This record gives sequence, structure tokens and C-alpha cells, in this order.
Amino acid sequence: SVSLQYIDWNLHSVAMPDQRDQPPSLPHARRRSMSQWNTCLKTLRAHELSAGKHYDVVFKIREDSLFLHEVDIAKMHEHINKLAPRKGMLAIGCRSWGGWNDNVFVLGRQAADVFFDHVMEDLYWTFASDRVHEPTNTERWVKEIQRKYHIPVKEVSICQLPFTVV
Repeated sequence: SVSLQYIDWNLHSVAMPDQRDQPPSLPHARRRSMSQWNTCLKTLRAHELSAGKHYDVVFKIREDSLFLHEVDIAKMHEHINKLAPRKGMLAIGCRSWGGWNDNVFVLGRQAADVFFDHVMEDLYWTFASDRVHEPTNTERWVKEIQRKYHIPVKEVSICQLPFTVV
């Protein structure tokens, strides 16, 4: 059976470190957005713990997204399991930005832990001394984290992940 749970990370405050400690290339709004992704994972973990169950896949969807048509969640789960059970990623390519679309992507549950645990840690520490190789937008950042932590990915079309930002 398929269960869908919406967890609103907006209910939780997000503390941002002093901007002087952050790489300058990503705008503050983008850094805040990625910090909220990490907060969402913490909220998801707390929910799983209190409910006594774990999810198989995690959809990262921007809050101002519009569903273009019905989403086959079971099919998404099937695609991820073909890549690597609970460890894969489905993403829409963003060629003009050089990475994966950061508005929506789907992660196997274990991949979500790896991805969201490292998205902010790497932003603060990995590129602190290596500004030359630091991704300059969140699309590239999503791809960099996916690549660095060897998360198997399948590029899908907007027809398969039918969301758009309004």
C-alpha cells in the first residue's frame, strides 16, 4: 500500500549561522532554502520516530509547486528500487543550470538521509577553502551532493515528476 504524508517544515524555525561563516557565491535566500531542506529531514525523522514507521521514498517539492497531473507514487518507488533499494534518486535535468532541478526530486529514504544531512554541512565546510570548485547555484549543488555521495540517479521528465512552480 502507498501512504503519503505531508510534513510542513515551515512550522519549524530555522536558525542561520552568521553570514560571514558562509561561502559568498550562493545568495542568502538559496542558503536559507537548503537549510530548510535539512530542517525538513529532521522533522521527517521525528515524525517517523513518533509514528513508529519509516517511509520508503521522500519527495522534495517546493511549497509553491503545482501538480500538473496525478503522481504515481508506487511507480516512483519502483524506479528507485530498480536503481538501488531505498538509495536512489529521481530528478529532472536542468541543463541550462548545469545540474538537477531543485524544485522537485524524489529520493529513496536512505538517500534522503545522506543527501539532506550533507547539503548544509558541505556548503559550510567542504568549499570553505575551495571557492573555485564550489557550485554557484542550487541546481549544481543538488547534482554535486548526489555525485559526491554516490547516490544513483535516474533522469526523468516533467511528465514523470509533474510539478511546476507557480
